[in-house]
Amino acid sequence: MVEEFNGIVFLVIYILLLLGTAYYCFQTICMTDKFLEKYNIDQSGAFMTRFAGTFLLPLIIIMIYMLFKGIAGHWMIFVYCFMQSITALVVGFWTVEKSKFTTTKGEKITREGYLAPLGFSIVWTILIYGVADKIYV
Repeated sequence: MVEEFNGIVFLVIYILLLLGTAYYCFQTICMTDKFLEKYNIDQSGAFMTRFAGTFLLPLIIIMIYMLFKGIAGHWMIFVYCFMQSITALVVGFWTVEKSKFTTTKGEKITREGYLAPLGFSIVWTILIYGVADKIYV
């Protein structure tokens, strides 16, 4: 498994990305009430919050599969995750910093909306670079 990821560093990075994705998936699908409360989202946002989480669950399943079966030739999953992170970064920044949207209490939306995607984007970039010889087979 370590060999498949070109060493322990890239394996650990992959696992961290898997856990980070699973964290947001679990929060949106299973802990919806707390997620809504944390971000001051009205209860009417529950469906869309869970709907957003449904996009993460298949990805987590695929990432777990690749963890044990190998990443060779699976460049599309890596690129998709990178592109999703970049898209979330841009849309998150626009929403938090450039729009008039606020929380239900009238407060500014948390910067986590673009800082988390920034972190994911950077880490996906490092991982793709580190395992390029494996995924682009």
